[in-house]
Amino acid sequence: MKVLQILPDLSAGGAEGFVTNLGVSLAGLGVEVRFFLMAGVRGERGRVLYSRLKEAGIEVDGSEEHNVRSLMNILNLAESIRSWQPDIVQANMYQTEALVCISRILTLGSVSCYIRRLANTEQVGSRSKTIVRLMPLFFSKTIACSVAVAEAYRNFIGRDCESELITIPNGGLLQQNTTTNEERRNAREKYGFPDKAFIVVHIGKMLGTGIDKGQKAHDVLIKAFARAFRGSPNHILALVGDGPLRSELEALSRYLGIAQQTCFLGLQTEPWPVLQAADIFCFPSRYEGLPNVLPEAASCGLPVLASDIPEIRNISPDDAWLLRPVNDVESFADGLLYMQKNINIYKQRAENVAQDFRKQFSMQLCAENYMNAYNQILRKHKKVVFTNMKGLNG
Repeated sequence: MKVLQILPDLSAGGAEGFVTNLGVSLAGLGVEVRFFLMAGVRGERGRVLYSRLKEAGIEVDGSEEHNVRSLMNILNLAESIRSWQPDIVQANMYQTEALVCISRILTLGSVSCYIRRLANTEQVGSRSKTIVRLMPLFFSKTIACSVAVAEAYRNFIGRDCESELITIPNGGLLQQNTTTNEERRNAREKYGFPDKAFIVVHIGKMLGTGIDKGQKAHDVLIKAFARAFRGSPNHILALVGDGPLRSELEALSRYLGIAQQTCFLGLQTEPWPVLQAADIFCFPSRYEGLPNVLPEAASCGLPVLASDIPEIRNISPDDAWLLRPVNDVESFADGLLYMQKNINIYKQRAENVAQDFRKQFSMQLCAENYMNAYNQILRKHKKVVFTNMKGLNG
């Protein structure tokens, strides 16, 4: 089986990391995998992911940085599909879908099966609803990364779409043991955090059309932290990530008087050191898909305070996590204080469920599920192609 994975780029982001790990794991199962990048390899994290693919023997087209909207992208992708003839062409992330649709038109007669992966409950974003509704016409199957994403897709399409929809939960390269005291000390030393400090961590891109509209709701977290811990140097908020909203978020932390307690760590090549340094992982997102960072945090045995949305509620253990309403600063502040007060209880609960997360969200299991889905899709796809050919010959 030959599978072509298409991404906007290799950079710091959950989706980019997931698709890279999926590609490596599929290659380990004997699948011949290639990657096509619309805008190249970007930043240190991108170079780490690129190295991971190359070490697995995976060919990567388009590794040099270039313009996403380049006409050359379309021509190069079409040529790659014509020459390599992959069994599966998979579009990952919204930015790749239009490129794949046009390339499919340019490669009429190709036997490749075109599929796409949806990683978010937000179906439209800034795109045209009409164009988004037309997208399924170009793809044989749509793979949703969670039950919540699948449900959002059904609601958006507004018709029976079960025949074109598959749900495969994300997997990750998770920690196989909870964080030890030595790992915690080493991680805090790496970032210069005091050993006795109470550290709240968040990981996520700082993107959005405004500070109060970002998907990851950094503004809610900063306001909640200020409400709960302002003026206490032994309480630290560590934010991993970067993006257009960073300067506004830095200004917000200064305005609220917690600039000395807030550490903007920027992009990190791996999440593990900062997760190992944390006491709590806080994730107040306004909407999600299946955020890879939550199983990653859980695999470390880390307590989680997160927004009470279906995308998170569906994977939350009964009493090991604390969920709060979206955009409710006061409720998140109370949650921070409550978890600190009962931190030993929540740490024990988190450690008790860590192994379940490692099994449920293992990359190996995820890759096997994708492999099975590809085989099912191809069996049906080849039957349809054969039927169509008989019709033409008859």
